[in-house]
Amino acid sequence: MMDIKTCNTDKLQACDRTGKKCNEENCPCPDRQCVRHGKCCECINYHRSRSSKVKCMR
Repeated sequence: MMDIKTCNTDKLQACDRTGKKCNEENCPCPDRQCVRHGKCCECINYHRSRSSKVKCMR
């Protein structure tokens, strides 16, 4: 999982107002084709409901 210390602040400053671009660019999940990529809360809830781990936390 990405630590705040490793987060690229240049990218964060370039985030759009919704944070969507920032979330997608900084998402540590290797599955970039996933519909939940960059949507951590949605992804974690999805996997929790299925008793599985999210890819970025394996």
